[in-house]
Amino acid sequence: MAPHEQPKPRNNARKAAARALQKQNPGMSYMQALRKVTETDIGAEASTPLHIRSLLNISSAEDIAARHRDATRNMTVPVGISASGDTATLNIAHAAVHPEGVGPHGAITGPGALDSALTLALALRANNGAERVQVAFAGPEGQCRTAAPAVDQVVATPWHEWLRAELTRRLEIAHAAQVTNVYDLEDVPSLVVLLAADGGHVTPAEEVAAMAHAVRTGRSLGVHVILISPDPIIWRRHSAVTGNLTFHVTLGDGSGRHVASADTFDAGQFTFSPAQLGGGELAGWITTVRQAS
Repeated sequence: MAPHEQPKPRNNARKAAARALQKQNPGMSYMQALRKVTETDIGAEASTPLHIRSLLNISSAEDIAARHRDATRNMTVPVGISASGDTATLNIAHAAVHPEGVGPHGAITGPGALDSALTLALALRANNGAERVQVAFAGPEGQCRTAAPAVDQVVATPWHEWLRAELTRRLEIAHAAQVTNVYDLEDVPSLVVLLAADGGHVTPAEEVAAMAHAVRTGRSLGVHVILISPDPIIWRRHSAVTGNLTFHVTLGDGSGRHVASADTFDAGQFTFSPAQLGGGELAGWITTVRQAS
C-alpha cells in the first residue's frame, strides 16, 4: 500500500473481527480466524456490512454488558476430586440455599488448614484479579508473614478494628449509592477475609464480636469470611459465629481419617488437589454446618 493510500475499511473490519474471534477461541491461530472471517464475509452480499457481533454469537451490546456483569464475581474454585471423579468446587458467591452455592461464609479446620486456605485464595485471585475480588488475611503475626505473598492485604492484631472499619466503609458506600447489596456495584470488589487462629489461641471477646458482626452482615456488603484453624473445635465455642457459617471443610492428617468434630456431620469424601498440601496428603470433607437465615 502506498503511503498516501488509506487502509481499506473492509480489511480493517476483517482483521478486527479475526482478532476478536481468536480471543474467544484460544486454540485458534490468527490466520485461521482471518480465514473464517473472510469466508463469512465473502458468503454475504457485498452490500451487507460485516457484523462482529454475529461472529461472536452476541446479539446486542446489552448482551455484552450482561456477560460482563455475570463475570465480575467468579467465586467458584476447585477444591478436589469427588468420589465419582468429578471436580469438587466451592461456590461462595451464592448462598447455601442456592443449588450451586455454599456461601457466603465458612471454616477450614484441621492439619494443613492454612495451606488450603491460601490455595483457595490464590485460585480466587487467578480467576478474578484485584479489580473484582480481593483477599485479606488476618491473624497472628507469624501466620501473617507466611500468608503475605498469597493475598492482597495482611492485617495483624488488632485486626478486629480493621474488619469493623471495612464493613462500615462498605455500608456507607451502599447507602450513598442507594443499594442494599454491594454486589450491585461493579466497581466495588468482593472481599474474602481469611481469619486465622492458633490452636491454643484464646480468642478475645472483641475479636469474637467483630467476627459475629462480619458473618451476620458481610454478604450484602460483598464480604466473605473464612475461618481457619488447625483445631476443628476452636470455633465451636462461639455460636454467634458458627451459627452463620454455611460450609465447613475439615482436613485429615494423611492417614485417611478426618479429625473428629462434634459439629461436623458425615459428608462425601474429597481428595484435595493438589494432593500434597502442607507437606502431607490431605483428605477433606465438605459439610454444610448451617444455612444462613
